[in-house]
Amino acid sequence: MIDATAGKIRSLPIQPKLADLLKDCASHCGIDVVRVISGGQAAKGTAGRRTGSTRHDLGWAADLQLEIDGRSLSFVKSADLPFFEAFVSYASQSGATGIGAGVDYMGPLTIHVGYGAEAVWGAGGKLGTAPKWLRDAFAKGRARRGQALAPLDTPLRSGPAMPSSTAHIVVARGGLNVRAGPSTEAPIVGKLAAGMHVWCDPLERTNAWWRIDLQNDGLYDGFVFGAYLAPA
Repeated sequence: MIDATAGKIRSLPIQPKLADLLKDCASHCGIDVVRVISGGQAAKGTAGRRTGSTRHDLGWAADLQLEIDGRSLSFVKSADLPFFEAFVSYASQSGATGIGAGVDYMGPLTIHVGYGAEAVWGAGGKLGTAPKWLRDAFAKGRARRGQALAPLDTPLRSGPAMPSSTAHIVVARGGLNVRAGPSTEAPIVGKLAAGMHVWCDPLERTNAWWRIDLQNDGLYDGFVFGAYLAPA
């Protein structure tokens, strides 16, 4: 597990109980790295830095990304979705009670996993905006609480991805918008967190805009402003 919360408001360590849960889920799903991009924060009513709801207070929740072979998975990719479904199901089975995700919530790469009042949500913190796969995976795990985690019937890993372009790191402190075209007028189709790895083909650059591949699978996901990328 990698802590990528330096410089953020929610930069306190997550609880050991949560860290162990995330590691166990990753191991069972074949995930190489769980990257925590938002961790613990000061408790409500104290003088420490905090933002948003109380779920992250004292490290009882984390916003995280899943990585395989150096790439961040995306739940809008059909090849990656089974990893998220298995991870969420295992997390729910292991006792996680608060899980959130959604393209309009934190983008297609990030999920929230933690404790607190039992809830599943998407944009706006609402159950109705949570993706169906998230609701179904949570319910599946909840039905199995108290049982030991069992290996997946069919392994999700099929071997390492073949590198097709050059790996870069997002160096924009506040994250980097992904657009449908090489222009600030183009619609925003996603957002990359600081420190995230992406792949760029040197032949697919339009002036200052770079066409990126989030999965290193040869399929392009949009354009970003290249000044905010650095070689990995």
